[in-house]
Amino acid sequence: MFTSGLIGLGYGANLLVQGGVQIARVYGVSEEVIGLTLFALGTSLPELVPSIVAAFRGHPAVAIGNVIGSNLFNILRVGGIIRLTSNVPVPSQIVFFDLLVMLGATAVLFPVLVMNWRIPRSTGLLLLISYIGYVFVQTFGVKNTMVLFG
Repeated sequence: MFTSGLIGLGYGANLLVQGGVQIARVYGVSEEVIGLTLFALGTSLPELVPSIVAAFRGHPAVAIGNVIGSNLFNILRVGGIIRLTSNVPVPSQIVFFDLLVMLGATAVLFPVLVMNWRIPRSTGLLLLISYIGYVFVQTFGVKNTMVLFG
């Protein structure tokens, strides 16, 4: 069962990413947005269920560890392998916007983790809404997002 589950997980993640990329390209979504959203979703799905189960069972540290470990893995190992195997230019949007958003989110959450504070559901909802807003800005641009929402 473990082997078939592992094969199914890899196959399903591959289908998700390929299908998502095709749909995004039909709607004219940029390569950066595809990489920052669909790639992240495809690599994070395997950690999502264990993190949710751990949080419901009263072990939030396992969920936080999964999130931090997944992010470090994606940034250091996947990014490092890509850089070693090819010369991929980094768009200025990623350097001047996306990295700043990531550092800002880390700065906000760092004291929560260090001080072992509890994150209430309202804060979790605010974080989720912030991420959705970030994806909207990535997809439509700042100017079009402002026009869309008023």
